[in-house]
Amino acid sequence: MKTQSFAPVKLIASRAINVNRYTSDDSIGEKKNELVPPYRGLFGRIAINLFEKLSRVLWCLEFKGIENLPTEGPFILCPNHESHFDILWIGMGLPQTIRHRLCCFGKQEHFAHPFWSILAKWACAIPIDRDGYARPTLRAGVQTLKSARPLLIHPEGTRTRTGQILPFMRGPAKLALTTGAPLIPVRIIGAYTIYPADRLFPRLFDWKRLKRLKLCVIFGAPIDPYRNYSHDKVLASKQKEVATAHQLTAELQEVVASLANQWGQIPSLEGSANEWGNKTEGLTL
Repeated sequence: MKTQSFAPVKLIASRAINVNRYTSDDSIGEKKNELVPPYRGLFGRIAINLFEKLSRVLWCLEFKGIENLPTEGPFILCPNHESHFDILWIGMGLPQTIRHRLCCFGKQEHFAHPFWSILAKWACAIPIDRDGYARPTLRAGVQTLKSARPLLIHPEGTRTRTGQILPFMRGPAKLALTTGAPLIPVRIIGAYTIYPADRLFPRLFDWKRLKRLKLCVIFGAPIDPYRNYSHDKVLASKQKEVATAHQLTAELQEVVASLANQWGQIPSLEGSANEWGNKTEGLTL
């Protein structure tokens, strides 16, 4: 795929917040009573700050591409999904002015668990039924972006069980097309080694090499959903909207996978299962 030119970050963000770009009769729609999480409270901020300090002691953390984040307006962070703590580690790379306004999508089951429900509240999570009706969550996402708050969505929809990127779903692209908010590709590397889905507790140290485990978060350049078509032209035709969502989703996955090239590989504790390759065949609709 050819490299696309990106408009300045500040221009994309300010344009995305234009309320005239939102529609109430498109494929997602919007209702003003959809749940949007409140801003993170004092106790949540303290807990997140403590988690950050503990993470920096236990693991070797690195953040790249922070300059790619919009300085104002809403945007959609789209990272790969390797562990339960992805959103917390990604949030550590965000400026303070953005970090505590960030919302995310979280699976509905978390909200019924005594421990994960607390984390979901601290993460300002919006529940999503992954096996059922997702439109209320998407509508809440529209309202979140309309309130100029950033939103984090894992396009894979679940954590990887192999260390490789799963096919992306179209939800983030549909929200971007509905609202005009730019997509920010994000690659997290090392979280699968530290806290894969099959572990009850995270790894705290690389005992084989007697060194701290490494984790890197890379923020890519924004993807403007309307760089090829206008908002009205895309949403005027259902066929064009679906086709554009497919195109955006394919591009997003390709960019997220390519971000690993900006950072060296981490020695794997699990052999080939944790290589930084990815599978891009097909897209989940």
